[in-house]
Amino acid sequence: MDNKEKVLGWIDENQEHIVDLLVKLIRIPSVNPYFGEKDEEAREGRVQTAIKEYMEDLGAEVDMWEPDVEGLSKYEGYPGYSRDFDPKDRPNVVATVKGTGNGKSIALMGHVDTVAKGTQWSADPFGGEIRDGAIYGRGAIDMKGGVAAMMAALESIVRSGVKLCGDASVVTVAAEENPGIGTLAYVDKGYRPDACIMTEATELKISPLCR
Repeated sequence: MDNKEKVLGWIDENQEHIVDLLVKLIRIPSVNPYFGEKDEEAREGRVQTAIKEYMEDLGAEVDMWEPDVEGLSKYEGYPGYSRDFDPKDRPNVVATVKGTGNGKSIALMGHVDTVAKGTQWSADPFGGEIRDGAIYGRGAIDMKGGVAAMMAALESIVRSGVKLCGDASVVTVAAEENPGIGTLAYVDKGYRPDACIMTEATELKISPLCR
């Protein structure tokens, strides 16, 4: 069995586990404070801590930090920066599985903040209910679904015993919905993977935008 078959086989055998991962992420509210939700539903710290612990369990090296607003002030006037941003309990996470060497690096990247929970739900917006083959919850598509997929992608490689030549990272940033400073902080810190897959739900359309 080649490496690809090993990885895809693990995914096929662990579908319920992957779905459960997404449900757990939905059940940790992480609404961007910009939308004015109550404190217990806002900020990304809790879900980022859960992601950090999950990836550490896989043996990943984890870098977790809150954006330095003053240090990033050199980008004032550029997309993503806001002097009014409050970084408290709003960290970024970079979880890296090191390669064996001599390979190119890749980042699987997404954001963990969501928009407001909204109204007129037929299910608990933070319940992660599974009904008729669909998962209901704030952020299921935008974009905890993508985050769960990329975490599971790296997990499938690790659990299958496959060794990559290059480093592979799961990158989850804060504050994408407003103002975009999480990604700015990631780039400013010097991260330069050879390739990046953004798991935003764009139906594979290239979308070079920033709020």
